[in-house]
Amino acid sequence: MPRKRVTSPTIQHLKTDKVQEDFWDTITPGFGVRVTRGGRKTFVVMTRVLEGGQWKKRRYTIGQYKEAVASDAEGLDLKTARDRAKAVIAAAGDGQDPQEVLHPTPRDEKVERSADCFANMRDEFLKRYRTRQRTKPRPRTIVEMRRCISGKRFKDWEYKPITNITKQDVRNVLDSILDEGHDAHANKTLTVLKMLFNWAYDHDKITDVPTDRIKPPGAVTPRERTLTMPELVAVWNATYRDRGIDIHIHGDIVRILMLTGQRRNEVAGMQWSEIDFDRRTWELSRDRTKNKQPHIVPLSSAVLSILRRQLEDQKELGLESAHVFTTTGDTPFSGWSRSKQRLDQRCGVTDWRLHDLRRTVVTGMNDDLGIWPHVVEAVVNHVTGAAKRGVAGVYNRAEYLKERRRALERWARHLLKQVAAARREA
Repeated sequence: MPRKRVTSPTIQHLKTDKVQEDFWDTITPGFGVRVTRGGRKTFVVMTRVLEGGQWKKRRYTIGQYKEAVASDAEGLDLKTARDRAKAVIAAAGDGQDPQEVLHPTPRDEKVERSADCFANMRDEFLKRYRTRQRTKPRPRTIVEMRRCISGKRFKDWEYKPITNITKQDVRNVLDSILDEGHDAHANKTLTVLKMLFNWAYDHDKITDVPTDRIKPPGAVTPRERTLTMPELVAVWNATYRDRGIDIHIHGDIVRILMLTGQRRNEVAGMQWSEIDFDRRTWELSRDRTKNKQPHIVPLSSAVLSILRRQLEDQKELGLESAHVFTTTGDTPFSGWSRSKQRLDQRCGVTDWRLHDLRRTVVTGMNDDLGIWPHVVEAVVNHVTGAAKRGVAGVYNRAEYLKERRRALERWARHLLKQVAAARREA
């Protein structure tokens, strides 16, 4: 592998008896000229590039040498070739693709690729994504989806063309989440990334889906926590109404969760227009439920008492709001974290979430009261069985309404009886 000081006169006199031979420059290491037996001379560059987490030596062709006497011939002069070799070596040293230096992307194509960066695709995806039912996800769902695919872990992705994101990039992000001990969040992140890249593929933004065939990385055991009756009583007694509007609003929400088994956001977003005090019902439209199915909740006397109390509080405060649970009048209650921490301190119950109350109600109705499973499913708006699917589900909104009302009244009496007994013993 001969080395020479590569100059224009030197190049003109280079010859070889071999099929081809490389002459390496002593001025710019890694830069050289490949000469063939037939006299063809081509500029080349040898450098180390970053591939798969390792530095590997690679050779790149810069272009054919342009003879000084043939000024109209195609090819490169020595200065241009040397400058391009330096640029290739510098780009490779920074972990970039040397091909971008040797074969630069046209300006218009660069603008288009830059516009299709991950950050822009993420924003467009969250704006235009629709579910399988062709419905737009709820605002809270959009917020959660954005949280999964934003933040420090995606900093290097922000302005990267979405076509340049690889399967290894996805695995690196998921591994970083796992390293922090967040298995469930890693699985959620993968789910949202799959939704994004599949959407991009369907809209001809990419030709390969980097999340394809990646399995959920986190080992997550489904949560099975239910509260015992003494724990339920402790939580109930800790939801007293005092010292601040946010405390007693949160307490009333928790009590309704315990009495009805409905979802937290559905209860917190309750509106007065959904409540019929005469019929003793709470009716949710399909855009207010998680499964997009209309739902009627019969209201027990205990729940109605809480709602009437909230109505009186709003009148005393001069609030004219569409929301049942609100501290501002304009938006539903949202102070979850602080209120839950205070409730935990007062009740002494550990390792529980508000959603566990829903599971507890279902378990209690089945095991303690012996209520038929299909009635319990109807109470909490679980869509199971042929009777609740498809067109039948549209016309069965009031299915088992009488049975559901009896079930919720029985559950309320059962819970309040335990609360009263605990107070007598105390």
